[in-house]
Amino acid sequence: MPDILTLKTADFELSVWSKDLAKFQELLAKTHADRGIGLSPTSLRFSPALKVLELIPSVEVLTEQALTELPLLEPLFFENKHYEFEFLFDDRVSQIPKPKLVHRLSSIEDSFHYKHRTLRGSINFGNDIGWFRLGVRYQMAGRVITQYLSFEVQPTKMVMSTDLKDMYNDIDALYPLWRFSLVQKTDKELAKSRQPHERFPLLWLAHFQGLRLDLEKGIKRICNAPHTRLLPYQYAVRAERLRGRLSLKLEERVAVHLHQNETHHRYQITGQRLSLDTPENRFVKMVLIRCSKDITHFKKCAEQEDRLRNDSGRLAKSFYDELDS
Repeated sequence: MPDILTLKTADFELSVWSKDLAKFQELLAKTHADRGIGLSPTSLRFSPALKVLELIPSVEVLTEQALTELPLLEPLFFENKHYEFEFLFDDRVSQIPKPKLVHRLSSIEDSFHYKHRTLRGSINFGNDIGWFRLGVRYQMAGRVITQYLSFEVQPTKMVMSTDLKDMYNDIDALYPLWRFSLVQKTDKELAKSRQPHERFPLLWLAHFQGLRLDLEKGIKRICNAPHTRLLPYQYAVRAERLRGRLSLKLEERVAVHLHQNETHHRYQITGQRLSLDTPENRFVKMVLIRCSKDITHFKKCAEQEDRLRNDSGRLAKSFYDELDS
């Protein structure tokens, strides 16, 4: 049976295989037909943007530009189904250190092994539905590259675009935020909490993760051309370096000193200079400090909770490395 998905780039080729995929696609189509709802389009997402040489199957003509998303002809990934993933790396990719899979769960990372330029492993999504983010990290020409690919894992007996939202609303009515479990394979869509003034670290982290790139771009733009303002300051100069209009009092002092041939005196002058100490820049600094503290606190709590669990070590080292970065 041929691969259900082939993705070719300049650095690697990804092949995905699964058995009896048509059966699951028919079940999903029947569920939508019974509800009178058309199948929602699905896609592959890339972070950072990726230059794709070939995608099979695909509905879009590929270009030379790096893309963040490519549509798929039909749903390919389903719950409770076994999939095999194989990354075949180009000869230019370094063998030391070996390319590795990146995921926040150590169980996912441990299911992959590298041999003869091939990183191979299998995943069963179980009952986890939603967006699954799979990363691969490798080194080429002395540069470490981390490429993430995301795809949607579909259920077969419900319409995820509508039913899942109703289920979450019912859950949140009784147990707000209970559904945001950290140790899951997929990322669920987020909704606002019903509890006023409630602060949930995982919810904050999930929102921050989606906005981080935009925040970085904004910070870099401000650092390259920051706001400034003129602030007064005082400095002392000798008489021969005085310029411009002087106050009458200062003129009198200078005249007296020169008449007495006292040239060693210095005179306080008030000037103006540009300063980066503006309300806007202080706000940006406060945001960066607060985000850094919150991420550090979240990582510390996650490490403590992970050590206390009976199945400690479920969170992979790459998850903590991502928090550090």
